[in-house]
Amino acid sequence: METLQKVNTYYQKIIELILELYNDDLQKAIPGHCMKITGLGQNELELLWEELNEKYPKIDTYIIKNEPDDNHKYISPTKLIEYRNKQKAPLLVLIPSNSRTAAEDSYGNATFKEISLDGIEERLKKSLIKCS
Repeated sequence: METLQKVNTYYQKIIELILELYNDDLQKAIPGHCMKITGLGQNELELLWEELNEKYPKIDTYIIKNEPDDNHKYISPTKLIEYRNKQKAPLLVLIPSNSRTAAEDSYGNATFKEISLDGIEERLKKSLIKCS
């Protein structure tokens, strides 16, 4: 149980850093602005989705899932492409690190701005060292 708690705390810190680093971009997002975050696992994306949905309600945020259920947090790649073309609101898609779909090219970097996780772990390490 303690190990699971440490993992959740670790990813919670990473999520906090993502929100801190990209707050301006997320605050200023306008309809038609498409963004994506890749590189996290499904469980971590669930936590991130909750935070994003609460902090940035004007952004339509979804987790890619090949066969989504009726839950409003998931979207299929095909539906995502349809939704992207409507440009009704800023759009943020969370793509699980193990996601492989035929529609992958449709949410590539040419269309969706990458919210990069490069350097996040190094920043977290520096932050933790600074606090100790």
